[in-house]
Amino acid sequence: MSKNNLSKNPLNSPRRKYSRYWWIIFRVLISIGLLWKATSGIDWLSFFSTNLNIKPMWLILAMVSIFIGNFCGGIRWGLLLKKAGFHEHLLNYVGLVFTSNLINQGLPSTIGGDAYRALKASLRNRSSEKLNQNEYTNLNLKHLSNKLRLSIGITIIDRLLGLAGNNIVGAIGLILGGSIVIQLGAELGYVILGVTLILSTVGSLVLTVKMTSNYVGKILIKFHMNRVEPCLNFAFRYPITMLQLMFSSSIHCCNIFAFFCCLKACGVVNVAIESLMIGIPLLSLLLILPISISGWGLREATLSSLLNYWHIEPSITVIASMAYGAITFVCALPGLINLLNINFRKKISKYFE
Repeated sequence: MSKNNLSKNPLNSPRRKYSRYWWIIFRVLISIGLLWKATSGIDWLSFFSTNLNIKPMWLILAMVSIFIGNFCGGIRWGLLLKKAGFHEHLLNYVGLVFTSNLINQGLPSTIGGDAYRALKASLRNRSSEKLNQNEYTNLNLKHLSNKLRLSIGITIIDRLLGLAGNNIVGAIGLILGGSIVIQLGAELGYVILGVTLILSTVGSLVLTVKMTSNYVGKILIKFHMNRVEPCLNFAFRYPITMLQLMFSSSIHCCNIFAFFCCLKACGVVNVAIESLMIGIPLLSLLLILPISISGWGLREATLSSLLNYWHIEPSITVIASMAYGAITFVCALPGLINLLNINFRKKISKYFE
């Protein structure tokens, strides 16, 4: 493409570039504003004069819990990809999930990290782990496009499983303690749990009954996505769908336990677990929206307001939330291995040749 064509491209126009910068600045200001809102009613001088003793062991437990949750999420996504015929080592897909989590630390939404891992999964191949510039020009673009669509479809399936687990945990939280927040909180929890289980059952029946499963297969073939069918069966077909829902719920429980540990590290004696079962799933849904940068400000404002119903001081919640955000960033740092193109397997193998 010539220089003149690049200058005429609307994607490279100065107006679009400046609008993108202003949009980033706007989200940063929203994060700062939400942080200010969450901390505006706190008397910090009185708070720090109480000699808050942070307990490091609880923070270490929180870090381990978040790491396990990220690792399990990567295993699930990697298994889905391998069901579709992707041949990378499973740990490489786990690494891509950590990299996408690291990228999300600087983005306003979790969708950006999902797009990254879907793209990288479509480009990588076990037989040729890296493609140089000359190899890119010789690629079959149609095959690459189909592979990218396939990896995007699998990532969507992975997100649907995560959403189902998130809804189940949040619904149970509402059933246990939703009436403290809103009058019909428990009833709302039953509705969310019922809808999630009904949709999961319907999806499972569609894939289990031969007539409907054949129809789904024909639709996938029509859109050149027939390799998604084994992934759908692995995710939603009975009885494995029950295990998938429990597995997805346990991943979200890891994040809930991590925030529980952050509160305990800040000296909170009695933590109502149902409050976190409401707050963390709600926060997961809000983080999909491009409101703030990596949830900063949004997380503190949401959880400090919610946990106040259970008589947890907003100042404590803000400190615990900041610790949780910092630990989330630290747990995503293994994703640097992919961003820096570090191949430890090759480096180690040199010593055994």
